Amino acid sequence: MLNRPTKLIIVIGTNGTGKTTILDQFIKVESKKSLVVAPDDKDWLHVPLIYDISKETFQYTGVKRRIWENNLDLDYIVTFFANGLLLFDDCRSYFKSGNIDAALHRLMIRRRQAQIDIIVAAHGFSEIPPKFYTFATDIILFKTCDNIASRKNYIREYDKMLYAQSSVNIKAETDPHAKILIKL
Repeated sequence: MLNRPTKLIIVIGTNGTGKTTILDQFIKVESKKSLVVAPDDKDWLHVPLIYDISKETFQYTGVKRRIWENNLDLDYIVTFFANGLLLFDDCRSYFKSGNIDAALHRLMIRRRQAQIDIIVAAHGFSEIPPKFYTFATDIILFKTCDNIASRKNYIREYDKMLYAQSSVNIKAETDPHAKILIKL
């Protein structure tokens, strides 16, 4: 039985704008099983680390962290993670290869049935794989210097997003943590 619609939130902003802070707040507010996928062990040190990945790995409550090792991580997540919040932090570091596109697509399609909310974070528009824009429900935009035109063919309401980028960048001149929420 499906309880609710799921969310896919994209968070974009340069270093120091508040991405990690807002991601941590999401985890606390949602207070459900959460998995933080990170590119290295430099961030999220307060979250317990998952070392070995298997079906049993995802039988937990609370918040866990996984350092991305290879594309098999995504296959295990797609197959076994359910009923929780999945957070891909600094995704540019590991979503580089076209050969993970099929697994990403499977994740996007099955997230509703598996009751998975997804948050993906990066420094710019071009660092988010196009597949995420197709399924996004919201975008939280901090200051970014990245050219939004690189994703023009994937972002719904492109003109609205272009205006939002300009607005938040102006606000960031006086408030480095300025952000805007765009509902899609």
